[in-house]
Amino acid sequence: MTNNTGEPVAQAHFRGVLQSPGRSTPWMDETFFYTISGGIEPGETLEWSLAPDSTEAWGSPSISDDAQLSIEVLRLDGPTGDMLWERP
Repeated sequence: MTNNTGEPVAQAHFRGVLQSPGRSTPWMDETFFYTISGGIEPGETLEWSLAPDSTEAWGSPSISDDAQLSIEVLRLDGPTGDMLWERP
């Protein structure tokens, strides 16, 4: 993730869709947020490796091995919790 906002970002809200090719119904379509340890400064790029918790639906063993995850950013919050940006 690269912060192109001009403001420090402390938390990002996402929509994640997990779907297999040829499958009309996604395995998952949910929103979630990620608190960025130490935040991300303007112009800074961070790389994350997020893994599902096996006790939650995202980690279900019934999800096909060919499933693909797409992520879209819904909202960004600053260090004081103020909303910096929200998807229209």
